[in-house]
Amino acid sequence: MPLPRKTAAGIASTVIFLLLLTSPASAHTDFESSYPADGASLDGPLDEITLVFTTEAEPVGDEFQILDSSGELLAPTSASTTDGRTWTLLIDPPLPAGPTGVRWMVKAPDAHPIDGSFSFTIVTSGDPTPNARTAAQTQTDGPQDPPAASDTTRAAGAGLALDEFLVTADSGQSSLTKLVPMARFLGFGGVLLGLGSITFAVVVLRGTKGEIWHVLFWTRRGGVLVVLSAILEFVAQVSSESGQASTLSSTFSVATSTFGLAIAMRIVGGIALAIGADFSLWTAPASPDLLPHRQQGAQRQLIAASSGAAQPPAEVDFFPNSLEKEPSVGRGELMWRATADSTLAFASVPILLISYAFDGHTVTEGDRWVTGALNAFHVGGAAVWVGGIVMLTSTLTRRKRAGHDLRALEMAIRFSVVASAALVIVGIAGALLSLTILDTVDELWTTPWGRLLLGKVLLVGIAATAGAYNHFELIPRLNRTGGNTALSEQLRVVVRLEAILLLSAVLVTAFMVGAAS
Repeated sequence: MPLPRKTAAGIASTVIFLLLLTSPASAHTDFESSYPADGASLDGPLDEITLVFTTEAEPVGDEFQILDSSGELLAPTSASTTDGRTWTLLIDPPLPAGPTGVRWMVKAPDAHPIDGSFSFTIVTSGDPTPNARTAAQTQTDGPQDPPAASDTTRAAGAGLALDEFLVTADSGQSSLTKLVPMARFLGFGGVLLGLGSITFAVVVLRGTKGEIWHVLFWTRRGGVLVVLSAILEFVAQVSSESGQASTLSSTFSVATSTFGLAIAMRIVGGIALAIGADFSLWTAPASPDLLPHRQQGAQRQLIAASSGAAQPPAEVDFFPNSLEKEPSVGRGELMWRATADSTLAFASVPILLISYAFDGHTVTEGDRWVTGALNAFHVGGAAVWVGGIVMLTSTLTRRKRAGHDLRALEMAIRFSVVASAALVIVGIAGALLSLTILDTVDELWTTPWGRLLLGKVLLVGIAATAGAYNHFELIPRLNRTGGNTALSEQLRVVVRLEAILLLSAVLVTAFMVGAAS
């Protein structure tokens, strides 16, 4: 197997392993404890059940269900809370003696649903004593696996079996809900490709009409992906919340939540991105002034050398190893002209970035606006870097397949400038977001979100190392050799590896949005 394929296979294996560390059903709210506790035995009759969650939780779908010892499925007489975390279920008449199960479904403040179950046994029908109640009300770290099926866990009569009732709570996700992580991946990918390709077209790409149109088509495709992803997430959310409630009421509930606002902004932003980019082109200047400080420094050194004057100390160079000449645009090459006709496409940028302030951990952790601003910078910087590196890979690959000169040096230098700035923004915003979301260092390896974060940092770190190799090694060598063909091909291979790593990090991010922290 060629080296790039082995590398890609290794990356894929790493990503799959990381995703297995968490469950797609995780969310930012989790189950903390209950009375009676899971597996407890207590005296009856029982007319009150308490559930405690780690943060505020709102019942959705089937809400709270109880299976009594006769196999009858019951709803509590009432369900109330004073702080959003502790829910008290009243049952009238009291539950009879025997094995009993409870099933619950709630949603976190960011609208992500979770469900679970627990069971206990009511021993007698006598009045419960304080000691029995105290012993039963023990704390648990979260919902535990239901007890193994046995003759004693079967409800009597024609009712449901207790073990089936408990398992249903764990596997009751709809097919649409299970697709949510992939929908998020497509949505993230659409945003990153759409916004990144616009930046790439404006700042980096100088080439043929076909190359520029190819990049702008990806801008439009990115918008379409964002819209489709948002619709799928919305439908899945309605499906997960509907349960026995009417679909109309669930639809209204989701649409009027902060999650619904985020979805609406992505649909609007995605449409603007898909239709807003105008295909206006113009002839690129013969020589770009991307690095004017270098040109001016070279001129000063020439003047000083011709006059015999002492030369000033050399300036700190952006690229190591002084370059013999500035990269130039080939004659007749074109560049995208961002006119007023493309206003919609540029307006989509703030709409899409701000939408992430109303979804995910931004809603549940820290100050909403501070966390939202950090998230916007993080996503914006990632779009410039990830979308740009994918477009650079695509453009170089198209040139190679067409048998054309790669002209990798010119694009690599221009992209390296914006990518370096984007990497700094991504790193700073990402670090601050992590400090906001994680309460303690050990949550990096004890929570699903923390473990996924470590995996994402690993992937991004390797990608950044590949970018640094291009920036500090290959680009200076290409300059010294005047764009050596073999070096250009080597740069294309490294850039492709960087793109694979970053897209893998995007996939991990899609699971992080719904992971417990």
